[in-house]
Amino acid sequence: MCIRDREKISSIPTITLNNGMKIPMIGLGMFIGYPPKLELLNSLIKKAILEYGFRLFDCSKIYGTDEEIGKALKEIFDDPKSGIKREDIITVSYTHLRAHETREDLVCRLLLEKKK
Repeated sequence: MCIRDREKISSIPTITLNNGMKIPMIGLGMFIGYPPKLELLNSLIKKAILEYGFRLFDCSKIYGTDEEIGKALKEIFDDPKSGIKREDIITVSYTHLRAHETREDLVCRLLLEKKK
């Protein structure tokens, strides 16, 4: 599917979840590299939503982009001309297995693994 083909993007097939909610089968990943180029993210999200019709976004705390994604979405929701409401957008996020590990936990775990 070509991203420039607005008609195809806006007609992405959906899947119905157990709770009856429908979500698009194709979304846009928010990983933009390390370190993340946050200055690009705001315009990328706005373009994806307003020009290409994306409604599903794959996010993760580990990407380091949460705050910028939130700012861009808020700007879109606050703009009455956008016609986009919060309930129109779906964000999917996951937590890395070690996302909540402190530095001390990491050092202890690595030292214990080294002893084995």
